[in-house]
Amino acid sequence: MPLVKPGLLRYLNRLIGVIAMSESNDYVRIGYLSFWGARRNKYLEIDDVLPLTEVAASKNDALLKFSWFGGSNFLYLPTKDVEIVDEQRAKLLFGDLSLFKSG
Repeated sequence: MPLVKPGLLRYLNRLIGVIAMSESNDYVRIGYLSFWGARRNKYLEIDDVLPLTEVAASKNDALLKFSWFGGSNFLYLPTKDVEIVDEQRAKLLFGDLSLFKSG
């Protein structure tokens, strides 16, 4: 069991929990978990977000790498059992929503 913990922490670290977009659709706030489980926020311009089609390995992936221009880091974006409140804004940010599955 001790070996499982570091593996789980690797994926829980940087796991996106919420994404909010500004009213002007120019910026997004990404809420994610830090290594110690604390919530952190990252603010990005919409134009800096890499399209999911460029980073998605397969449509069957449970987690996608959410990346942005000008950074070598990434966050993990879940694709299963997600709640998309505003599909129009989600399409603006992600493009292809078929990557997200429910159930």
